[in-house]
Amino acid sequence: MQEIELDRILMNKLPYTFLLEVVFRTVIMFVVILVTLRASGKRGIKQLSVFELVLIIGLGSPAGDPMFYEDVGLLPAFTVFGVIIGLYILVTRLTDRPKRAERLLEGKPVYIINNGRILCEALTGSSMSRDELLRSSG
Repeated sequence: MQEIELDRILMNKLPYTFLLEVVFRTVIMFVVILVTLRASGKRGIKQLSVFELVLIIGLGSPAGDPMFYEDVGLLPAFTVFGVIIGLYILVTRLTDRPKRAERLLEGKPVYIINNGRILCEALTGSSMSRDELLRSSG
């Protein structure tokens, strides 16, 4: 019968200083995902905010990899979770305060309906087609 090796399960025999590298990589990937999604617009996101989607994407692999791969330790995955959640809370609090920060991170809202009428100019400038608008309303 095989003996359970706690150090291998938690860190796969990597040094604990590797967790600092995990924090660094996580912050960088969080920013890359955020910038990419922000630049691509909200069309593919639909009802999710940019930050909710970053949270989902950012936690996808750290949640799954330790379950499947023997060489992926649990503590680095837990560290990624902690950093992503911490960044999410920080960004959420930043957007609650100054309007300028909110606009930078969330983008400027585009109003495509005013008093029950479709604003054609605004709809043309958005990433949503008229058919998508009509489909989403009912």
